[in-house]
Amino acid sequence: DTLVYDAADFRKEKGAVLSELINQLPGVDISPNGTIHVGGKIIEELLLNGKDFFDKDRNTILDNLPAFMVKDFTVYEHRGDSTSVIERERSHKGFVMDVRLKKEYERNYSANAGVGGGTDGHYYLSLFGLLINPNSRLSGFATSNDLNQSEIYNGYLSAQTHGSGEVKSSSAGIKYNWDDDKKGRFTISGRADIRINDYLNLSSGSSEYFYSSGNTFGRTFSNTQNYKKSFSTYNNMALFGNLNIEFMLNHSDEETTGESA
Repeated sequence: DTLVYDAADFRKEKGAVLSELINQLPGVDISPNGTIHVGGKIIEELLLNGKDFFDKDRNTILDNLPAFMVKDFTVYEHRGDSTSVIERERSHKGFVMDVRLKKEYERNYSANAGVGGGTDGHYYLSLFGLLINPNSRLSGFATSNDLNQSEIYNGYLSAQTHGSGEVKSSSAGIKYNWDDDKKGRFTISGRADIRINDYLNLSSGSSEYFYSSGNTFGRTFSNTQNYKKSFSTYNNMALFGNLNIEFMLNHSDEETTGESA
C-alpha cells in the first residue's frame, strides 16, 4: 500500500521547515530526535527524492530544508529496488517516507546563520550550508563562541554548558554523499569535523585565623588553562557493489598550563 500527501494541501508559514510541514500530516507524529511514526508504524528510512543520504542524519533536512520546496510525501513498504544500479538501494527494506521536491528545487542550496554579541565583548557565531543534487549532497557547519558552551552538530546543534571558568569553543565539519546513478560504479559517503576548546579557570580565595597573639591572613590564587583540539573523519567507498573501502582517522592534542600561589 502507498500513501501520498500533497504538500500543496497544507499550510506553510513563511520560514517553515520540513519538520513543521510533516507535523501537519494526518496520522503522522514526529519527535524532536527525528523519529517519525505514520499510523503507529515507525518510519525506518527517510528518503529525499528517493535517496537515503539523510536517513542517518535526518535532522539536517528536518530542521533546515525549507517547506516551500516540497512537492509531496510518499509513504510505503520498501522491498528493495531491483532496477537500481546501486547495490545499497537494491537491498533496502522497511517502512519509508520519501520526500519529493518540486522540479525546480531538485538542484538547490540553502544556508542560514546566527550571529550575536554583547557589550561585555562576548560573541556567538553559527553557520550552516546545504547543497542538494539528484545523486549527491554536501552539508557543512561552523560555530564559535565564548559563552562557556561547546556545540556539537548531529543534524542539529546541541550545546554542552560548562559550569565554571571561561571557555572559548569552535567547531566545523562537513558531510557528503555521492552515488554514481548511471552505471553504479561507486558510492561515496563520509564526514570530517574539527573541535577546539580553550578553557581558562581563575580562582582566588582569602582566609583569616584568629589567635590570642593576633590574627593571621592568607590569600590563594590559581590560574589554569587547558587547550584541546581534536579532528575526526570517516569515509566509505563502495566500488561496483562488492568492494568496500573505509578510511577513518581520530586525532587530538591537549595542553594544560597554570600557576598557583
